[in-house]
Amino acid sequence: LGWGGAPTPKILSRYMTEENRTRLERVKALSKQLGVSPGALALSYLTCNPLAVSAVFRCRTMEQLADSMAAAAIQLTPDQIAWLESE
Repeated sequence: LGWGGAPTPKILSRYMTEENRTRLERVKALSKQLGVSPGALALSYLTCNPLAVSAVFRCRTMEQLADSMAAAAIQLTPDQIAWLESE
């Protein structure tokens, strides 16, 4: 996790739902198809959202920074976005 700690049982029970596991598998599949990391895909998804959002990320290495910056070049199609958001 971002702070370097292990997730607590409360966090796991709240966020590691079957629905979120399915979302994670979709992100992994699409990121593999596009040849990008799941993190870069997630940042790209956040920034293509029609709502006014800002993606805040933290990097410890230059490789992580390069990976995060790669999100700017990812252009998700409406079909890809719909698939990521599907139930």
